[in-house]
Amino acid sequence: MLIGEAEILGQVKDAYVQAQRSHTLGKSLHTLFRQAINAGKEARSRTAIAGDSTSIATAAVDAAKLHLGNLAGRRSWWWGPQDGRHRGAPSRSRPPRWR
Repeated sequence: MLIGEAEILGQVKDAYVQAQRSHTLGKSLHTLFRQAINAGKEARSRTAIAGDSTSIATAAVDAAKLHLGNLAGRRSWWWGPQDGRHRGAPSRSRPPRWR
């Protein structure tokens, strides 16, 4: 299992499609993207890399369950890499906690 592997391959595919649509994909980049996508597909089909495939969010929830037990009725606060890009990060003197 490789956490986030499926998301990374998806992001590469999305970047390839966006570059095609904006006509910014030259011959070299086209070849590079196709080879990268094909290598990712082949790795997934020939190895156990996709077995028990999980996202980073799923791994975080699994870790929380392992440490906290049943999460039913609990609330959480999530902060991901995309959350702070367009606005300032909230100032916090301590890390968020489970309630």
